[in-house]
Amino acid sequence: MTNILGDNKQQQVLALGQLGWTLRRIEQATGVRRETASAYLKAAGIAVAPHTVGQPTARPAAR
Repeated sequence: MTNILGDNKQQQVLALGQLGWTLRRIEQATGVRRETASAYLKAAGIAVAPHTVGQPTARPAAR
């Protein structure tokens, strides 16, 4: 038997994905793992928002 999300949870994940939420934020709000949310979003043709927190910022050149 495979585990699948209920219709309500699927719709919630898809709606948040359409709003541009990141997978981590969707996971925190719904309790659905990032990997699972990503699979449902990709299957629905919804682009996955990139995770931007912790990205290195540009540093000025040393003189």
